[in-house]
Amino acid sequence: MSFDWSSFLDLAHKLSSKESLPKVDEEAKLRTSISRAYYAAHHKARRYLEKEGYRVPKDGTAHGFVIDSLKRHPDGKYRILGIHLDRLLKDRIRADYRSQFVDLQQRLNIDLMYAKRIVSSFS
Repeated sequence: MSFDWSSFLDLAHKLSSKESLPKVDEEAKLRTSISRAYYAAHHKARRYLEKEGYRVPKDGTAHGFVIDSLKRHPDGKYRILGIHLDRLLKDRIRADYRSQFVDLQQRLNIDLMYAKRIVSSFS
């Protein structure tokens, strides 16, 4: 049975809740939520493209490939999803690699909305 990538989005929502894991650092929870939301969206989009016959690279270039393929899709709906996925990737990189993330809670709220839109579009 293959992994359900939507589980990452479920986890992101649970982590972003004020009630969950009260003993864990709040910023760590928010940063992890952004990361998991991105991966849920990325993998759903990736699987869609693979089913459509795209040859998604198996290395680190897959992230850019998925985003660029969506942004160039003939259907405008998918181009918008590609823009959202690109924004999610940028925030995921900020969350995972930058020591400062000034607007973290605000970006998380937007990212969860984008990820939900992407995941539901490819489910």
